[in-house]
Amino acid sequence: MKEEITIGDLAARTQHVVGRENDVVRSQLTRNRVMILTGTARLADDHLIEVHDGAGRVCQVSAEKIVIATGTRPARPGSIAFDERTVIDSDGIIHLARVPRSMVVAGAGVIGIEYASMFAALGTKVTVVEQRDRMLEFCDPEVVEALKYHLGDLAVTFRFGERVTAVQAGPDGAVASLASGKRIPADTVMYSAGRRGKTDDLGLAAAGLGPTSGAGSPSTMSSAPPCRTSTPSAMSSASRHSPRHRWSRAAWRRTMPAASRCTPPARCSRSGSTPSPRSASTTLAESDKAAALDATNKMRQIERFSA
Repeated sequence: MKEEITIGDLAARTQHVVGRENDVVRSQLTRNRVMILTGTARLADDHLIEVHDGAGRVCQVSAEKIVIATGTRPARPGSIAFDERTVIDSDGIIHLARVPRSMVVAGAGVIGIEYASMFAALGTKVTVVEQRDRMLEFCDPEVVEALKYHLGDLAVTFRFGERVTAVQAGPDGAVASLASGKRIPADTVMYSAGRRGKTDDLGLAAAGLGPTSGAGSPSTMSSAPPCRTSTPSAMSSASRHSPRHRWSRAAWRRTMPAASRCTPPARCSRSGSTPSPRSASTTLAESDKAAALDATNKMRQIERFSA
């Protein structure tokens, strides 16, 4: 174990993990005879995709159903000037020259808390600013309190009911200004204001798709759960939906064994029989209860061990 972990160590480990996961996914696709086309895709209509290979060649692929799963990128408020050095988002972490001595994390969601805990473990003095009165609202309150307690042991400071309104970057760091008038100096300010779909260049309009009314982002598609869009032939992964239809990754993993929400029920059973909605919902409820009970028991064991 190294006494001091550098950004280079983190970047090398990240590339190793990403490369390994890419190899695993590519192997699974090849083994299941899934055709892989390398290039940039764009919707030509609701059943046709054009794939540009970067060398001037275009390949057209048609399908009865199209699944849109283009991934996401960090959302950036227009009022904040990101310089990729002192004011960054979650994707800019790998571009840091060194582990910062202090950091302000704006947003106490999954990504914000993940990076706050990671840098606190590396010795960074972390301050988390969240405009709501608690973090991780979708999680069980007991689990959240246990996590908050252990983050406190790492000297993480929480400022709930506060909002970062401006960031002034300088040669030696940045100063985050809060709506209350308070100012917090830090080496780095990381914005974690959610994520938006990478669909700006996908040509959604050609397929009859468009943004959700009032969503404020052209990359948030109008959809009706589960995984449906306004175009019958186009289906969307959970991360492309408007906020009220997004699922956490943990919830998504729990629901998958019960019933696939993005495929017709007849394809959920290998035997060919169609599972009834009642049996699927019962299995899902039992899975949720078991997962919640398991998480609660684990956190209680951690608390007893720490005491």
